[in-house]
Amino acid sequence: MEKQTKIILLLGFLIAGSISYSIWDAQRVAWYDGFRKTVHRMNLSVLSKLELNEKILESLISFYRASNFVSREEFDIFTESLIRDQKYIHALEWVPGVPHSRRQEFEQRARLEGLKDFQFMERSKTGKMVRAETREIYYPVYYIYPMLGNQAALGFDLASNSIRRETLVNSLESGKATASSRINLVQENKSSPGFLIFYPHYRGNIIPETLAERRESFIGFALGVYLIEKMMENIIKGSRAAGLNLVIYENSEIDQNNLLYGKLIEDKVMELIYPVIVLGRTWTLFWQTDKKFNGGISQKFPLIAGGGIFSVLFLLAIIFEKNLTRSREIEEEVKLRTAELKRANNDLEQFAFIASHDLKAPLRGIAHLSEWIKEDLGEHISDVVRSNLDRLVMRVKNMDTLIQGILEYSKAGKGTGKTKKVIVEDMIKEVLELLEVTENSGVVVEPGMPVLNTDPIKLSQIFSNLINNAIKHNSSENKKLVVSSKPNGNFYEFTISDNGPGIDPKYHDKIFQIFQTLEPTADSGNTGIGLPIVKKLVEEAGGSIRVESSLGNGASFIFLWPK
Repeated sequence: MEKQTKIILLLGFLIAGSISYSIWDAQRVAWYDGFRKTVHRMNLSVLSKLELNEKILESLISFYRASNFVSREEFDIFTESLIRDQKYIHALEWVPGVPHSRRQEFEQRARLEGLKDFQFMERSKTGKMVRAETREIYYPVYYIYPMLGNQAALGFDLASNSIRRETLVNSLESGKATASSRINLVQENKSSPGFLIFYPHYRGNIIPETLAERRESFIGFALGVYLIEKMMENIIKGSRAAGLNLVIYENSEIDQNNLLYGKLIEDKVMELIYPVIVLGRTWTLFWQTDKKFNGGISQKFPLIAGGGIFSVLFLLAIIFEKNLTRSREIEEEVKLRTAELKRANNDLEQFAFIASHDLKAPLRGIAHLSEWIKEDLGEHISDVVRSNLDRLVMRVKNMDTLIQGILEYSKAGKGTGKTKKVIVEDMIKEVLELLEVTENSGVVVEPGMPVLNTDPIKLSQIFSNLINNAIKHNSSENKKLVVSSKPNGNFYEFTISDNGPGIDPKYHDKIFQIFQTLEPTADSGNTGIGLPIVKKLVEEAGGSIRVESSLGNGASFIFLWPK
């Protein structure tokens, strides 16, 4: 077995193990993310339900503000509509502030309304309900709905209990809805914790600004009574996922005396803790889950996936083993062909140089011979012979130019290969000087030319060819040539525009083909090499070139050069 094949098998084993772990980890992350999203949704449910409790009490206060007097029957009718769909609310109550001087009046009124033996009550040290002691002011449960199951709370003076008294005083003095800490409800014999929400009501139907004014104008409380277990079960009923556990503590200390709801699990695998503010009280929600949450994490799928991937890689290793020998043969053949191609390119370049040299020598001989014939004939030469000899010299010059063009085309793109900082405006000025273009020749180089880090020889050759063509082919008396540039993505777009005779659109592609010229006469001096060289240099640099022109409207050669 080849060494490479062994490496592939080893890599296959590692990749399969890595993918198996990645799948398992992705499942774990998705599992945790599902737990986090579920907890977030459940938290919103808890918070929205607590906010709803405040809104319900606010509605009850608004009912009192809209009435000069609310009877017991009116209270029952209105509160029934408020809690009809809120089964978790244990009771809604009206708790007036009653000074001792009016105690008998309130007790007598309640008896006349059918509450036989009604009186202000409190719980004795032994836990028995007894007549409330004399106080400066009482806060009795005067109205209550529903009555069924809550009779024991009717007449109970909230000021007789320290927790309730502290909460109602805070609410009265702050003018805000306030929740009590954990309490045991008077009307409940079981030990399930509950809590109260006090919402104060003042004369004038507004909350007075100062503490003294609030104490003076206070009328009573709208009171919400809640069993925490009943409320939480109502909130999470039908939406609790398997394995999800909720525990609520008052404040942040995990202590049995602070426990409001639930029981911590020992085999938890994830836990999120959220403190929430409940009308002045801090509840800490512990969301826990065990391995059963959402069906748990699959152990089989990662193993099956990893095994499948290893099997595929094993087959690939076998295929690789069979093809390795053939690949080596192909590699050797590619090396051989590459070397042959390199030799062929070198030979072709050498041939172009030798051919241009060997062809130029006889051309020079023909040119010299023509001059000698003219000299030998002297005055005896006829006009026809002189014309033919001049034409022969012109043909020789054209042939020499064509050969030189072939040599230049073969060398195009073979610059120094080195890049350096090029100030394009200075380069164009140097090109104009080499072409012997004077200042009054109509050439305008617009400001804003860029500074590039590029091959200066190639870019200079492009500008030289394009500017020379524009000047050479423009026979207008008022010649004009404009060189401009602008950014274009990762390139600069250079434009050389003239007011020459223009180019028919049907020749826009032809002029970039080697040996193609729009002046076919033998005496034109055009080789059809310049623009193909420009195109070759631009495209080798990764840019492009095009011409925009029509007959009689000048021409614009536009090329893109990398920044």
